[in-house]
Amino acid sequence: MKEKKFWNRLLELAHDKLTQSVYDFYILDAKLVKVEDATATIFLPRDEMQIFWERNINGMLLAAGFEIYDTEIKAHYVFTKVEEADSQVDIYSEPTNSYQQSPSTIPYSETGLKEKYTFDNFCSRGW
Repeated sequence: MKEKKFWNRLLELAHDKLTQSVYDFYILDAKLVKVEDATATIFLPRDEMQIFWERNINGMLLAAGFEIYDTEIKAHYVFTKVEEADSQVDIYSEPTNSYQQSPSTIPYSETGLKEKYTFDNFCSRGW
């Protein structure tokens, strides 16, 4: 219950301080995984978001932590959801060799050049 209150408070602070476009890009897709031992584990879908969070959201994270938990909450960022990692192992555990290489062919293209000219006889004109 406290985790949900903490996350909602953090989102509220971020929404108040940031423009809508910045909030949508950097905050909207982030998810709280858990709060444990004064550390909030936060999922970020793109690793470059971590720089933004460290520079701009840490103050809000501290404020929300003190409001809800009465202690300093630190952030730990993860970039792979636990559920996704488990399902990826199951999906890719059996190797498959369904890829078949197709022979490379050069498609015909209408160039408008005269067929009597080739690279060898066209370029040997002494230019």
